[in-house]
Amino acid sequence: MAEPLEACAPRPAVSPGYRTDSSAGSELTLEDYVARRYVEILQARATATQDRPGRRGQRRCKEAISIRLDHDLLETLRASGPGWQTRVNQALRDWLERVAA
Repeated sequence: MAEPLEACAPRPAVSPGYRTDSSAGSELTLEDYVARRYVEILQARATATQDRPGRRGQRRCKEAISIRLDHDLLETLRASGPGWQTRVNQALRDWLERVAA
């Protein structure tokens, strides 16, 4: 069902809460509002890009890949329960260490 026409009506050019004339005293002019809004947006962007709590300085250490395995092998690995991909990762790491030694 389409939206009612009232919902699609354009917004007024001047938002409530400030005046466009400079005789408003303590109320904001359009230029003041735009300047303040610009600063608010810049501050929000700066805050969003700051480091968040948690693991700091660590890069993504795993990468999703596509690999072909025999069906029976994959069934057995999945049947071993949660964490099977981590166990496969560790088994490959152990194998590489043995081969390199």
